[in-house]
Amino acid sequence: MLIGIDGNEANIKQRVGVNVWAFELLKQFKRKKEKGIGQKEEIKFQIYLSRPPVADLPEETEYWKYRVIGPGRLWTRWRLPLDLYFHKPRPDVFLSLSHYAPKWSPVPRVVCVMDLSFLKYPEAFKPAVLWQLVNWTRESVRSADHVITISEFNKREIMKEYGYPAEKITVVYPGVSEAFKEEGGRKKEEGTSGKYLLFVGTLQPKKNLPRLIKAFEKVKNRFPDVRLMIAGKTWRQFADEKFAKPLLNGEVSQTSQVKYLGYVPEEDMPDLYAGAEALVLPSLYEGFGIPAVEAMSVGTLVVASNTTSMPEVVGDAGILFDPINIKDMAQKIEKVLSMNKIQRQSMIKKGMIKAVRFSWDIAANQMIKLFKLFSGEA
Repeated sequence: MLIGIDGNEANIKQRVGVNVWAFELLKQFKRKKEKGIGQKEEIKFQIYLSRPPVADLPEETEYWKYRVIGPGRLWTRWRLPLDLYFHKPRPDVFLSLSHYAPKWSPVPRVVCVMDLSFLKYPEAFKPAVLWQLVNWTRESVRSADHVITISEFNKREIMKEYGYPAEKITVVYPGVSEAFKEEGGRKKEEGTSGKYLLFVGTLQPKKNLPRLIKAFEKVKNRFPDVRLMIAGKTWRQFADEKFAKPLLNGEVSQTSQVKYLGYVPEEDMPDLYAGAEALVLPSLYEGFGIPAVEAMSVGTLVVASNTTSMPEVVGDAGILFDPINIKDMAQKIEKVLSMNKIQRQSMIKKGMIKAVRFSWDIAANQMIKLFKLFSGEA
């Protein structure tokens, strides 16, 4: 069986969101092959890229090949389909690790849909980007032989928006990298001495940062020694970046105890999480919320929105609030900061137990099982 994969989302250096999803799955697929997943059947992988692979992607072997085909413009619309039709051998199944499947394909297509936030908050996107997301995602889903998504919430949204049948949608939960599971001494990231709350995510409207900062202003009145650390990068495709500018140019840091850290490398994230009093995720919309699982994995409390996928991911292992209600957000953050040691340890234990169910190994197993169905080897 030859599995073709669009690996472009993983082929960047600073990974967030769907980039992490793609990268971790590629690593797991390679690892499983090395451990002998193909002892009864010969499984090979061909990773399609629009440019040469970055250094930390898995190395090529006889069963793991990169096929670099250019140019990159409208790659899934014409260049990739042409290659699937005319280059031999063809894959038995083709996996797109993001919303965009090849426009035409002679082989079964499986597409991954992270979320549909662009349908809920269209005003947050530049017109050209929004048009592409709306039209290409709809086309990819409706032409796909199967859809993979990352939460039951997303599955319901896909069924509702596209009329796609439930039996053709598989929920595959993301996991966390091995770095978050390593035991040992955790240290606070440089520049984060003292007590701090942590936000992790891209600076974009759905993350609800303005309300978080307003809620934090209330929290400071009762807990003046606590700071708010914001880790993440700005996605330039969003039309309204006014909410991010005070962070990017330092205005917030000059007037309050909010510190913008920018993009933090993955290897530094476990310590940053571990040093926090709590992770706060005030998102208006989340397809999954990997930072919540990362935080729970290292024993950090989670305070999160009670909307979209967050109750599914966090549940009673964290504290949930109404992301529109600044007062409620502030009160729930204060509740965490007021916990005694026994209360904190009880919540931390729940979080670590909850986090165990989210595994890249499990995710890769689910997807390989699905591939075999399309090849007739299951």
